Amino acid sequence: MRDIPEEWRRVYDLIAVVETQIRPEYATLSHLSTEADRLVSLHPTSAEARYLRALALYDRWDYHNGDVDEAAQEMHAVLHMEPYHQWACWHAIVLSYTLGDHDSVLELFARVNREYFAKDHKDWRFVKAWEYALCSRLRTGRLKAFEGELDELIDAFVKVADDPDEGLERPNQLLAIYRELRSGALRELLERQLARLVPGGWIEPEELAEVS
Repeated sequence: MRDIPEEWRRVYDLIAVVETQIRPEYATLSHLSTEADRLVSLHPTSAEARYLRALALYDRWDYHNGDVDEAAQEMHAVLHMEPYHQWACWHAIVLSYTLGDHDSVLELFARVNREYFAKDHKDWRFVKAWEYALCSRLRTGRLKAFEGELDELIDAFVKVADDPDEGLERPNQLLAIYRELRSGALRELLERQLARLVPGGWIEPEELAEVS
């Protein structure tokens, strides 16, 4: 960090503060946005500077202080400049899924390089992106693809959950689909598969019975 120009260092330092706080203060998020805007004004052709501004907007949305459409537009602007920017792909997947743009989720997931994240013990990012993509397959009517990949995805969740260096998030998108279903073979399949995550503590047993 010693050789990084001051305008970049300020943004990276603020991102580090945000990422280490459970609930970042509004003032911190606003300061991050201001510094990221300034960085882009100084480096208008830099995809990385644009990504940092998009990330600032993403963080504001993620902590309920920003607009999901604005964050998504900025993240896609980064990808227009650098189509395979891995972190921009990852965040754009989350934003696109939130907006119900499932075709974009599937297109973005095809660009994700698992090795890029795995080398830094962030394989859980790929696994979560895969969850978003698999749920998008279901929400766009690709039932066979969903059923065909579900077991493999849960295997990946179990493997990542067993790695002490990984920080896996809960399978909230799969759980949301499970809760939407009232009965039927798909609900039963999801219940069997999600039950495999109970021993790891990612799902409480009662979550799989609350809609019975």
